[in-house]
Amino acid sequence: MPKFQQGPPRGSSTPSGKDSSADKSQQPPSKISSTRSLLSLGLFKKRPTAHAKITGEKNERLAEHFLQQQGLKLKERNYHCRRGEIDLIMVDNQVLVFVEVRFRKQAKYGSALESVDYRKQQKLIKAAQYYLMKHFPNNEPRCRFDVVAIDGNQTPKPSKNPIEWLPNAFTA
Repeated sequence: MPKFQQGPPRGSSTPSGKDSSADKSQQPPSKISSTRSLLSLGLFKKRPTAHAKITGEKNERLAEHFLQQQGLKLKERNYHCRRGEIDLIMVDNQVLVFVEVRFRKQAKYGSALESVDYRKQQKLIKAAQYYLMKHFPNNEPRCRFDVVAIDGNQTPKPSKNPIEWLPNAFTA
């Protein structure tokens, strides 16, 4: 049977006289510090808080109500698939409308409308393609992508609506 050599117990002196627990470079990083570094690199996303989910749902309902007043009919809300999520799927006459709802409390990092960047557009397009493949395999309807932007930190003015609707915001 092979014999295994055991190193000195943790915290005891090594042959060189150094404390083995003091040599941090050879110890693996803790789970907390590695998660923080992944967050800082943008490789790991935090889950939304309960408050953020409630705010998101409230603004999606606000956008849905606004679009229904404009004549659109709700087909589905919060469609999830492995390629992404679509906030609202509505019908305007005979056009299927995929709606992204964005809310910004402050315009510190750009407006709600500006937050729908190229990467987000590509995710929406892929999710919409998946939806069409599953629900309309033979005859794909006419489609468009709308964005409803809600800016939160505006002073209430009768002439300024905090909801901005951009029909046909981008194309696939």
